[in-house]
Formats: sequence, C-alpha cells, structure tokens
Amino acid sequence: MPADCGEAIKLAPASGFQPCQTPHNKGRRRPGWSRGTRAETQFKPEHHQPHIWKPIGSMRLSKDGYLQRKVPGTGSPPRDWVAVHILVREQEHGPVPQGHAVAFKDRNKANICRENLELLSRCELMRRNTIHNDSPQPTSVIRLNTSLKRKLRSLHEEHTDGLAQPPV
Repeated sequence: MPADCGEAIKLAPASGFQPCQTPHNKGRRRPGWSRGTRAETQFKPEHHQPHIWKPIGSMRLSKDGYLQRKVPGTGSPPRDWVAVHILVREQEHGPVPQGHAVAFKDRNKANICRENLELLSRCELMRRNTIHNDSPQPTSVIRLNTSLKRKLRSLHEEHTDGLAQPPV
C-alpha cells in the first residue's frame, strides 16, 4: 500500500472501501454487457421510429396553424421544422435579423406568397397584435365576451364541483 495513504486508513470507517483501495470490479465490464451480442442489440445509425419519423422535406401544420417543412442540419429534432413563410422570405432576402419577425400582411397564415410577407420588428408586431389598436367597439365586445365566459365557467364549476369541462 502506498505510504501517502497511511494516515487516511486510520481515519476511515471499518466497513466500505478504504482510501487508496482498488475496487473489486476495476477493469471489468458492467453487468449485461457482453462482447458477443453487443453489436446486434445496439441501435444502428440509420435507426428511426417509423410511426413518428418523417423524411427531410416533409410538411406539417404546427399547433399554431403555421405550415412547416423539415430541413436538415439543425442538429436538434424540434428545430428541424421551420415555418415555410420564413423559408420563402429567406430565399429572397437572406436570414431574418435578430429582433424581427416575418408576418403576413393580410394576417392569413395559409396565404404564403412573397407579396403577402413583411418583415416587422418585434415591437411593431406587438403593437399590431394588441387589442388596443382596434376601434373601441370591438374591444368592448371582446371584453364583454371574456367576462361572460368567465362567469359561465364559475357557475359551471359551482354546480359540477370541477368534475367536467366547462361548456365554453
């Protein structure tokens, strides 16, 4: 035993490994690993789950209603899907600058053409999407509708004790 471990051995508890002691399994493989079947049981590089895997170039609709295309080279499966309207804008003008967003002029997400896309700063986009820019009448209708839904939800919870989904 090395000389520098002498003092530590006196301080260590009687059970367990002593300092500077070699573990009994040093150099051995972990349980379940064997040289013979390891290659057959590991995933292959081309392995993918067929029920969720889509080839590059596939299209899908996102939760928010944007048409997306699968592109290569991102390195992360969630980032493999890029909105088509952004790809169309980048083909003509290059990458979208930081702090900006590509928006639809007519606010229709299904109308993806170059003439319908515009580059807006995030500040302009926020101003465009807020309800305070609308005329006063639709804003008051939106607020009344929201308060009505809130009241219906609370009445429904009182009668069902929260067991079912609200009607609105």
